[in-house]
Amino acid sequence: MGSTGELFCWSSVSGVLLLLLCLALVRVVYELWWKPIQIQRMMVAQGIKGLPYRFFHGSTKEILGMIKEAMQRPMDHHLSHDIFPRIQPHVHAWVNTYGPNYLSWFGAERQLVVTEPEMIKDILKRQR
Repeated sequence: MGSTGELFCWSSVSGVLLLLLCLALVRVVYELWWKPIQIQRMMVAQGIKGLPYRFFHGSTKEILGMIKEAMQRPMDHHLSHDIFPRIQPHVHAWVNTYGPNYLSWFGAERQLVVTEPEMIKDILKRQR
C-alpha cells in the first residue's frame, strides 16, 4: 500500500488531467457548436439567409449528395452551355432558395457565398 504522499500525488495528477479534459471539452463545444450558432444568428439579423448549421459536418453532406445526384443523371441530348446546375448543383439550388447571397457551412467554418457581380466588385475593391 502506498504512502499518503503518493496517494496525494496521484490524486493531484488525476485532478489536473480531469480539469484539462473538461477545458478541452468546453473548447470543442464552443468551437463546433456555440460559435457557429452565434454566427448564424448574427447573419440572420443582418438579413443573410442560408442553410442552418449542422453540428460537425455543416452543409457537407448536402453538397456531396447533390453533386452525386447531378453526376448520376445523364446530360440532355442537346448540348447546352448551361452547365452550372451540373457542376455546382448545390450553389444553383441554394441561390434559387436563399437568394444571390447566402450562408453555407463547411464543417464549423462559415462560407458567405456572394454571386452578385456589383457586390463582388465592391468586396474586391475594399480588400486593397
